[in-house]
Amino acid sequence: MTHSFFPSSVSTDAPPPTTLPYPTGATQPVPIPPVSTPPAESFFSPISLLPNAPLSMPVPPMMHSVLSASLLYRSPAFLRELGSTNPEWNLAHSHLFQSLAFGAFTHALNGITPLHTMYIVACETTSRLHALETEMFSLANQVSHLSSVNEQLLSELQTSQQLYLTEGFH
Repeated sequence: MTHSFFPSSVSTDAPPPTTLPYPTGATQPVPIPPVSTPPAESFFSPISLLPNAPLSMPVPPMMHSVLSASLLYRSPAFLRELGSTNPEWNLAHSHLFQSLAFGAFTHALNGITPLHTMYIVACETTSRLHALETEMFSLANQVSHLSSVNEQLLSELQTSQQLYLTEGFH
């Protein structure tokens, strides 16, 4: 028996199929089954939200070994038996090995994180320097342009003063 999300009352209480009215002499009418929606509590039931599948739900054959291994892995008797025949298992799951592995991980993390941070800061600093150089060249061009305009205005002012002085005294 497989698990159904629809309660048995939904399928048994359904009215018989209805037919559309067709004129006489037309082809045979096609029966239309009634549409019934399941109640909301049948789909999202507490059982369907559990991490373990319901017992009535079929399990694909490819999952049998995975489920068995996960159940065996949680079994203390299995772990004890595996540890007695496999010294590498004992070493890998010992407190000493796990603390050394955690220490190596934290040491690597503490060594890599500052380098990574410095790399990011260096990249950001380099891009900021490029932006500042571009801005500096733009400002230098503006200063050069304003300087040439200033010289032009100064020369026009001097010529107008010369004209004023020469024409003003005559």
